[in-house]
Amino acid sequence: IHYLQLDSWWYYKGLGDGVKQWIARPDIFPSGLEGLNEKLNNFPLAAHNRYWSSDTIYLNKYNFVIDYFNLKSLPLSNDS
Repeated sequence: IHYLQLDSWWYYKGLGDGVKQWIARPDIFPSGLEGLNEKLNNFPLAAHNRYWSSDTIYLNKYNFVIDYFNLKSLPLSNDS
């Protein structure tokens, strides 16, 4: 095993079940992803999401194209 993949169940979801906020929910990982990574002795993690919600909290920080009909959004760049 080279890494563990976290699928689309650990973060906050918004409209249409897309990512609202890309942080670990405390009911799933009480110590966050950092705590999980520590418990795994820094074993590599890969985090996955389906798509961004049309009401993601990141709309004011990054540029997105928003599809209000399907309740999804798409970032216009990979700015970090």
